[in-house]
This record gives sequence, structure tokens and C-alpha cells, in this order.
Amino acid sequence: MVKRTPKGVELTVEGSALLLHVRELRLSLQDIAREIADLSQGRVGYLRIGAGPIIAEHLLPAAFIAMLKDSPKVTLKGSVSDNDLMIPALRNGELDLIVNYLPASIPEGIVQEHLYDDEFVVFASAGHQLTRLKRVTLADLTQERWALSEPNLLYRQWLNRKFQDNGLPPPRVAVETRSVRLRLQTLASSDLLDFTSRHVFHEAAQRYGLKELPVKELQWTRPIGVIYRKDAYLSPAARRFIEILKATAKEITKEA
Repeated sequence: MVKRTPKGVELTVEGSALLLHVRELRLSLQDIAREIADLSQGRVGYLRIGAGPIIAEHLLPAAFIAMLKDSPKVTLKGSVSDNDLMIPALRNGELDLIVNYLPASIPEGIVQEHLYDDEFVVFASAGHQLTRLKRVTLADLTQERWALSEPNLLYRQWLNRKFQDNGLPPPRVAVETRSVRLRLQTLASSDLLDFTSRHVFHEAAQRYGLKELPVKELQWTRPIGVIYRKDAYLSPAARRFIEILKATAKEITKEA
């Protein structure tokens, strides 16, 4: 592999070729070591994340940005739906994590990790006649029309029950859609009411000209968290994303 020359010892052609391969092998081993470290620290992987419409608008963008800065090799696939569809998808292995409002009772085989609490409020366009009142009662809302999500969702059921418990008919729904943005844009140019997250309301109030209605009976606090399968493999990337969600949630609650 070496030969003697008047100037000393030099590599033969075969020796030079072998040295090149050794250097390439060393670099490959370094790359493999870095990749293994990235994998173990959750900085490589493919994550399928389901989120509710409100969470997708409010929490998930900041968490995605933080994850991609921390772990640029991770690929994130986000699906927007609600627990009635996402929990079956999680059970079937179609999702790795759900980030949404936590169910009132924990489904069998499911783990929940609390992130923060969110309050639901009633609001309307700033020009709505009810915004002039210092206090709005449930009776004041019986003749109003609403933009709400689908009736099988927990918050719709809670809202209907509040009216019924007070001997009043359920809200009259004029627009029914899971899209938060569509409801907000509709409210901005109509006399409809909506019932959704205070965080969403604060972010949209100025853009869409919205105002909260002081309905004490309809202030409702809901827990937001991460949901995943109890006995399924939770990858390092998924665990890393949960850590980032918790940090993002702390920042959100500080700003609130």
C-alpha cells in the first residue's frame, strides 16, 4: 500500500484508493451516528397529527413552527377534524396524536395529557343589537340565529342542554359548519351569534369586527390536551412534539 521514494514513503495507487474509502466510511459512520442521535432525540420521523378546527387555528401553527425549527428532518401531516372522527382514526392507527379538547370521559385504551384550559363565550358582530346590553340573559338569545358546528359535537350538546335546563328552546341554527373561519366571516356581515373559544375570539375580534356578549350562564371552561393510544408505540418524534406542545401551551396561557 506504500512505496519508498527518494523523498520518503508514499501511498501506492491502491493505498490512495483505500484511504479515500476509509475517509468516506468514516464520514458515513459519523452521518449514521448523527442520524441515530436525531432519531433518539425525536428530530427525525413522520408524524400524523389530528387537530380540532379551533386548535388548528390557534395552537397548532406555533407548535408546528417550533417543531420544524427544532427538528428540520421531521415531516408533519396535519388533519383537521373533531374527536368523533379522530378518535376512531387514532384507534385504527391512522393518526399518531390528537390535539384537541379532551373528552368528558377517557375512552378505553386512550391516554390524555392536559395542556391548558380554554373558555367558551358567545359573540356577535360589533353592530349587533345585543352588544349594547351590559348583561345578556338566555331568554334574550331565544329569538337570535346562530352559526355553529355540527349537533353531535360535545359543545353543541352542552349549549342545547343549557337552554333546555332553563325551559327554553335550543338555539336556532342558520349556518352549520365545522369551519371556524367560515363562521367568523359569516358573523362579521350578519346578525348571527357564535359560541366558541375565547382565544379564537380575541384573535379574530379586531379582524372581523366582533364583540363578546356578556352571557354569564354560557361561560364554559374546557380542557385542551394531547390524546394517543395507551399501548401503541409512541415514537421519539411524537414525544418531542408533545414536549413542544406543552411549551407552546405555556406561552399561550401567559399571553391570555
